[in-house]
Amino acid sequence: MIAIALDENGDFEGFQQFGQPEPLFIAGIVYDDKGHENDAWKEMQRLDDYFRAVASTVKCHYPIDLHVNHQGTNGYNVKRMKTELQATLPEFFQQGTYKNKKIGKYPRHGSYRIVMMLKSSIGKSILNRKSTSMLVNDEYASNLYMNMAYSIVSRLVFHNPYDLHVSKVKFDLATRQVPVKADDTELCNKYTKIGYKYKNEEGDIRFFQVANDYNYRAALDRKLLETNRLDLEIDRFSVRSILYYADQEKSKQYTFLYLADTICAILNHNKEGQSVTEWQESFVKQATQLNGSSQNLIFMYDDIDMAYEQAVTAYQQKDYFKSLSVLFASKQSRSEFKNYYWEQWFPKIEEWISQVNDVDAIEEAVRQFSKYANSNLLKQDELVYLHTHLKPLVEQTKIDKRSQYIFYDASVTAYNHIGDSQMAEQCFEICKRFAKYCHVEEYLLTIKRRVVMLNDQYRYEEALSLAKEILEYEDELASLRQLLVASDEEASISKGRALSQCGQVYAYMRDPQAETCFKEALAQFDEQSIDYNITLSYLLHHYIDMDNRESYERYAPIYFGGHDEVWDQFKYLKDMTEDAQKQQSFKFAFYVYIKALYTFYLDQLNSEKRRDLFKWVQNIPKSSKSEHLNGHPWELIYKYFALLAFAYKKQELADEFIQLTQTIVQERAAAIDNIIAGGLVEYYTLVGNNELAEKAKELFTNQQLQNDYENILVYMFR
Repeated sequence: MIAIALDENGDFEGFQQFGQPEPLFIAGIVYDDKGHENDAWKEMQRLDDYFRAVASTVKCHYPIDLHVNHQGTNGYNVKRMKTELQATLPEFFQQGTYKNKKIGKYPRHGSYRIVMMLKSSIGKSILNRKSTSMLVNDEYASNLYMNMAYSIVSRLVFHNPYDLHVSKVKFDLATRQVPVKADDTELCNKYTKIGYKYKNEEGDIRFFQVANDYNYRAALDRKLLETNRLDLEIDRFSVRSILYYADQEKSKQYTFLYLADTICAILNHNKEGQSVTEWQESFVKQATQLNGSSQNLIFMYDDIDMAYEQAVTAYQQKDYFKSLSVLFASKQSRSEFKNYYWEQWFPKIEEWISQVNDVDAIEEAVRQFSKYANSNLLKQDELVYLHTHLKPLVEQTKIDKRSQYIFYDASVTAYNHIGDSQMAEQCFEICKRFAKYCHVEEYLLTIKRRVVMLNDQYRYEEALSLAKEILEYEDELASLRQLLVASDEEASISKGRALSQCGQVYAYMRDPQAETCFKEALAQFDEQSIDYNITLSYLLHHYIDMDNRESYERYAPIYFGGHDEVWDQFKYLKDMTEDAQKQQSFKFAFYVYIKALYTFYLDQLNSEKRRDLFKWVQNIPKSSKSEHLNGHPWELIYKYFALLAFAYKKQELADEFIQLTQTIVQERAAAIDNIIAGGLVEYYTLVGNNELAEKAKELFTNQQLQNDYENILVYMFR
């Protein structure tokens, strides 16, 4: 059983308009009895003895002098008590003694954790938007306090990183009353409007009861159902005012609450710094000094904590794909506590996932991984992250052979996307072992992925031979399909993909047959499909590479939403909806656009449009398109922005963009490294810095590229 005792610190309602900013937090202790019956109650008695011994030492009164009274007449005594408690709590926590003397009649079996939920400067953004209902909006009445209270209780009971399977809980929570002037009708109405009632009045002050057993109970009931923890046993559910005038018999019942109050006071009194980040570091340090444990539970009331909850919940529901996806997404979080959560909490979830052995759940994660690998909204870095964490599960559990094939097939795609042809090759070889467990059409797709590998290794002749072989297989399958199912339908998505890929290889070889293959491929697809848009982008890249502006302009409007004008095409991309992006990748479409702009249309933009274009790309990290700012081909997009900036005589901006080409793609291998190197050579040659151009050539991964990069890095590699 765990016993939870919590108290608070700070002006949650914002009543205090002046003075130094102070941290807002709910903190206290968790006592884990380690399964020993009555150990928690014995610990409460031990605490009572400890507090009395401290009071005797400093000649104060217990429990009165644990807290400043309403009159403020015992402030000096409270200070003396807190000072002594601060000095001796580490000994008590760690050894159960005071001044080296044993405290209590019975040995301690359990252990303490200091706990806290500290509000960040932003909080949880979803709960402080104007559109958020007043029932939960943090800026309305005392909702912030209640939301924080629910959050910490949830972390301790349902998402506890040190005990995910808490089976029995004892709650000892403090009630909270908020004083509001009776003549402040607006504020009084705020509280009554959302169901808060005032329990009593003193003069012109109404005391609204914010935290009580009913709303805590309602929140827990809801969480029990959400998490399917219907087996959770409640030993005691106590929500009450902390009684500081208790007699010797009653004081034992409040000792955990007294301790929670003491912890809050000590942490706040000794905080360091002026910002939330500094306070948080200070609280973590203090908690460790007090408890001597790295297993204290310090959480932030912040968006990053919502990611933690989502990831843990998904793990508990055995949705390992979602859990890992949430973890990856958190890496892009702008939270100032992202690093803390990645140091303290997120690795624990990764560790839990690495140890699972549920075959059905792992196979489902593999299916989701494969589906994502073949989607139009994928993030290359995320694919590799997912592969890295799912691979041990696939290897150490007995999932079926077909699921293993599906996993390694998707992994080929993952490593193709980052230009790691060696890893892609390894995954392909494993696929071959399980090929008999998949459909012929599926295996043809896998072989098509091998063509990509060969292109990434600049083995164009081999790639062409394999692409042609695939086309032959497609024709044989089409003939067989005609025998089995009589149909006048000649279109075939599978054959269209094979033709499209064959066109790609020809394009890398700068062979005019590329155009024919691409056009034949387009005829196989629905014009609204992903495949059509992908193949059309390949064709447009070919026209740009061949400097064929006339043909490019014939097909570009189809690709850019029916827009002929270059600036209208930019606006189409800039305003592309999420639905549109399911059919057409934003970043790959923008790659086509910016490459064509530099190649064909340098004279099409006036100074105002140039300024808007550069301003837009500089603001992408802060825009709705920021989630697309990852992976290939951003290294090429930024290269073309660098070339554009130089052409428009913006040298400083050009240098900024060319530097970004080297950092924007985090997860990458040889093929992308070579693209980046080629871009540097191209840029520094253009600006006349031959020294840096020659230095950039040294970045190529093989001698062949160093000698002949201009004829190798063509088409979509430049």
